Amino acid sequence: MCSKNFVSNQEAFGIECRLSCPDGKLLFNQTCLKKCPEEAKYNFDGVCLTECPPESPYSVIDMANRCVERCYYDTLYLNSQCVPRYQCNDSMIEFEGLCLELCPEGYRSFSGECLKDINVIAALLVILAILVTGCGYTRKIIVDYGRVCRFMCTRGIFESQSFLTILEESGAVHLEINTDTPRAFEHENVIDEEITLL
Repeated sequence: MCSKNFVSNQEAFGIECRLSCPDGKLLFNQTCLKKCPEEAKYNFDGVCLTECPPESPYSVIDMANRCVERCYYDTLYLNSQCVPRYQCNDSMIEFEGLCLELCPEGYRSFSGECLKDINVIAALLVILAILVTGCGYTRKIIVDYGRVCRFMCTRGIFESQSFLTILEESGAVHLEINTDTPRAFEHENVIDEEITLL
């Protein structure tokens, strides 16, 4: 048995007392082992623990059950473990190294990604701009699109309406969101035809 400041290490010639375990061995109860026992299966800096410490909360799925501060390249955090990227299935969303069922607060799922709410609005506005310039849609259809955006904003779907002010200040778009019948996305070059709303 080794004294208090030493660890015991089993070698072919017998037990030796050392200051630390040799490379390739892990420390458990002052003894050097090739593999952590099941009751303390997590390896954190060469020490076998029952769970990973708070500063290193992930347990990588590998033969050594290593505790790491963050998941390594091409792995994602899922159910308190780092897993290969392919295990984040189609119904889940990859976001900042995490594999999630839903986007975090302040984000929305858009085309399989979590985007900030304001970015979703920007994407919708780009789609609108493409429709206006590329397809020649009429003012009434554009107004309908504006009403949908207004509805989304007033129902608290997006955190901020400041993007509306930014668009108005650019001069290309005029928005009135505080009226019962909003004039949305008007521009002097848009033709005002009488066509039934979609």
